[in-house]
Parts: sequence; structure tokens; C-alpha cells
Amino acid sequence: MTAAIQLAFPARPEYLILARLALTGIARAVPVDESVLSDLRLAVTEACGNAVRHGGAGSTVRLCCRVEGEEIEITV
Repeated sequence: MTAAIQLAFPARPEYLILARLALTGIARAVPVDESVLSDLRLAVTEACGNAVRHGGAGSTVRLCCRVEGEEIEITV
């Protein structure tokens, strides 16, 4: 199965929850242990948080979560 979510949001902390929700939604397409999913959520939140912190005023954070078979690829 192949699935992908692309998300762009303003580089503001209040939008970080969108990144976590997008990952959680697409992870349903793959059998993922809850502890692994929790680690992935933390990693995505940290990566997007860094983009927010260093992006500057008016910038946009772009997130892509892609499932290919049993693998999840995440790009920030």
C-alpha cells in the first residue's frame, strides 16, 4: 500500500499539533508498535519545532509523510 500526506502550515508553535495528527493518521496504514509511533511523534514534533524556531517570521513548515509497503518516510 502507498499513501502520502503533504502538509504546509505557518511556522508557529500552535500548528505543531497538525504534524503529530498527520503522522498518527497515516501510521494507521502500517502495523506500528505504539512505542515506535510515540518515538516517531516526538521526532516529528522536534523537527517541526526546529523549523518553527529557525524559520523566521512569515515562513512555512512543510511536512510529507509517505507510506510505502511497511515503511514510513517523513520529510520536514
